[in-house]
Amino acid sequence: IHPHSEHVRIARTVGITSQLTKPTGGHISGQSAVINLDGWTADDMLVKERVALHMSIPILPARLTGDDKKEKLEKHKETMREIEDFLDTAKKYAAAKKAAVVDPTIAPDTDLRLEAMVPYVRGEKPVIFSASSYKAILDTIDFAEKHGLRPIISGGAEAWKLADTLKEKEIPVILGTALSYPRGRFEAWDSVYTCASVLDEAGVSWCFASESAAHAYNLGIQAGMAVAHGLDPDRAMYALTLGAATLLGIDEDLGSLEEGKIANVIVTTHPPTQTVSRVTHMFIRGMPIELTSLHTENYVKFRDRPEPVLPPEKELVGPPSFTGK
Repeated sequence: IHPHSEHVRIARTVGITSQLTKPTGGHISGQSAVINLDGWTADDMLVKERVALHMSIPILPARLTGDDKKEKLEKHKETMREIEDFLDTAKKYAAAKKAAVVDPTIAPDTDLRLEAMVPYVRGEKPVIFSASSYKAILDTIDFAEKHGLRPIISGGAEAWKLADTLKEKEIPVILGTALSYPRGRFEAWDSVYTCASVLDEAGVSWCFASESAAHAYNLGIQAGMAVAHGLDPDRAMYALTLGAATLLGIDEDLGSLEEGKIANVIVTTHPPTQTVSRVTHMFIRGMPIELTSLHTENYVKFRDRPEPVLPPEKELVGPPSFTGK
C-alpha cells in the first residue's frame, strides 16, 4: 500500500473513503485488507487486516480446439494439480496445528505460507475468486465445494446466469465494472448493465467494485448504469455502503451512520449514482479531508495559464471568402 499514491486523492474526490486492497499475480495471490484512504503510513490507514484470500483457478474454454489441444489440457491438469496439492498440504498443516493443542509434542514446524492458509482451509474466512464468465463461475463453485472453501465471486460479469445457484449456495458476488461489453457474441447488449438488478432480485449478497485503483473514479457511474437498467436506486446506495461492508464482514465498523462506527462521512450535491454528483465535504475517522487531487490541481494550473505571446498576424493571401467576411 502506497499511502501517498495519487490514486488515493483521486478516489477521495468521488467519495470513496475506504476500500479493499486486492493483491494480484499467480493463482494464490495473497491476502487483502480494508483500509481508510487517509494516513501517513499503511498502519495509519488500516481498518482490518487479513480480510480474505484472493485466488483464481485456470479455466479451460468450453470447446478446446487447435493442434495444441492435448498440450493445453495437460498444462491445465498440471496447474490444477499444483494448486490442489498446496491446498491439501495446508489442510494437513491446519489439522496438525489443531491436534497440537491437545498434544504439543506433535506440533508441526512453523511454515509461514501454510500458517497464512489455516483460516481459509478451515472455512473461517472467505476466499475471493476472480471469475467473470459463466463457465469460470461454475468451475470456481465446484472447486470451492470440493476443497471446503468459503467462496466470494469477484468480477461476475455473467453472474446473472447463475443467480439462483449463487443464492441457493449463499455465495456473495463482488460485481466488477458494469462499463464493459458483454463477453459473448450472442449476449444481450445490456446484460452487463442489468446483472446487478438480476442478482438483487434473486436475493444474492453482492456489492459494487472498481476492480482497480485506476478505475475507482468511475465507481459511482458504474452504479448509476445499473440503476438506469433496472436496479432500485436505494439498493445501489446500499451496495456501495452497508452492503459492501456486510459482505466483507466489517459492518460493525463501516457502512452506515451509527453510534460506535468509524465516522467516514461524505456530503454530496446529488446521489452518488448520478454523474452530476459532486462531493463537497468528506470526513475520515471524523477528520475533515481536503478534496484536491492531481486532476483538480491541473485544472486550476491550466485554467490560469498566461496568455501566449504570438507573433503579429500576417496578411493572408488567397481567394476571396465565400462568406464575405
